[in-house]
Amino acid sequence: MITIVKALNQVTGAELILLGALLCILIFTAAFALFKSNRSKKAIFRYLMSTIIIFELCDLIWISYLFPNGEYINRGLIGAHIFLILPLFLIFVNIFLTYINKQNLKKI
Repeated sequence: MITIVKALNQVTGAELILLGALLCILIFTAAFALFKSNRSKKAIFRYLMSTIIIFELCDLIWISYLFPNGEYINRGLIGAHIFLILPLFLIFVNIFLTYINKQNLKKI
């Protein structure tokens, strides 16, 4: 969130980053909820906490890449690839937590 708030002040079109990140999180949350084993309160709580941690980790990576000295560096379209780490990490979280939830369901 720090990167997006900082970018809103300095970068034209930064609101698209915020919209894209929120849309990405909503899509992956819906995909997570498609599996029956992921619909318990405990599973959803774990997923939301993991999503917050992933979002903050991505935020630290983004801010160190885009604002290395506290000032925005325009890297052009080549620099836009850094935003793809959020969906990548969310894919890993979805797969890992779905696997854990299915294993816990088998034990019961």
